[in-house]
Amino acid sequence: MNNCLVKLGIFNLAMIFLFSCATSWKYDRTIYKTRNTKLNILSDPKGNVTVNRNHVGLSPIYYTVSYKEGMDQYKRKVSYWQTDPGKALLVTVLSLGLYLPFSFIPVSPQTELRPSDKYIDNEVLIKVVAEGFTPEEKKVSCYGESTKLIKFRLKHLQVP
Repeated sequence: MNNCLVKLGIFNLAMIFLFSCATSWKYDRTIYKTRNTKLNILSDPKGNVTVNRNHVGLSPIYYTVSYKEGMDQYKRKVSYWQTDPGKALLVTVLSLGLYLPFSFIPVSPQTELRPSDKYIDNEVLIKVVAEGFTPEEKKVSCYGESTKLIKFRLKHLQVP
């Protein structure tokens, strides 16, 4: 009889520890959210600025670019312990007197977002044109920066 109670007690403790733990984080999916980067476009000399073939103004100018940044979503199952006298009494009776004042309550999975270094539409083509100077263009990629400085130094046109 004593041996049976010890085994039942060990079984109950094992079940408590088994079901009270959180599972490990597992990748679920990638979610994309909108990010903005403010481009600070400077040129020497001043010139007309186009971004992706759209005229945006005369330099120096600030221009905000919007694109999508990927966030990896991870999930895990978590359980909590909560006092429940009715279930505790039932467990006490069924376990032949081992009193457990807690009951197992599963909870919806927890989620966590982590940056993924995945971007969509984060490249822009910037072109600066000034009269008497050779136009210059640069392809710029944004990676979550709040601001980004882009400088142009235009060269005089060579007259033959």
